[in-house]
Amino acid sequence: MPRLGPRRVVALVAGATVAAVLVVIAVLSWGDDDGPTSGAAVDPARVAELERAEVERNEQTLEALAEFGLELQDELSPVLEGLQAAEPPDGSSRREPTAEELDRWRGVLDALATDAEALPLGATEHNMVRRGFALTVEMLGSSVDLVEQGSAADPPTAGTLYGLSGDVRGQAVDAFGMAAMQLDLLYIAADKGHLHVVLRAGEDGAPIDDPHAGHGH
Repeated sequence: MPRLGPRRVVALVAGATVAAVLVVIAVLSWGDDDGPTSGAAVDPARVAELERAEVERNEQTLEALAEFGLELQDELSPVLEGLQAAEPPDGSSRREPTAEELDRWRGVLDALATDAEALPLGATEHNMVRRGFALTVEMLGSSVDLVEQGSAADPPTAGTLYGLSGDVRGQAVDAFGMAAMQLDLLYIAADKGHLHVVLRAGEDGAPIDDPHAGHGH
């Protein structure tokens, strides 16, 4: 390899320095207000259009959640009645469901799970309601499974399984309560007044752990 003299080295260093400076100048010029990367002007009309679309989407999502909450209120009534009879919360004698009843409850829950999956997504507070309602259906399905297992088990194991079914059923009711309260708050925030959806064991049963008790009308 040929040996570079001092002058040649100085020339190369100087050349490299000039090249670096030119690169820096080019980068700074590119980011200048008049350069290609200058921010595009904000279109107020477009911003307003996007805001209106967001408001409309949230309104549609809220109405879909309200309709589903009312559907749950009605459709879950016989399921909860049967689950409470299988494991009464007051400790009274249980009534084991028939195979036909179990199949009927599963049919109701499967249909509701499909409806829950079809609910539109929205803002975070809307998605909290959506997930709470979906979780209610999922957990009641687990409660039904435990009741079925309990009906086929020996007495000691059956008691444990029935007890677990009651615990899971209670958690499902809690999940519904939190979602129902959030839905009510969203309705109030939208100037629609209160919307109280509650779960009952039986069509004419008293509300189960009414989440709205003492929170307005």
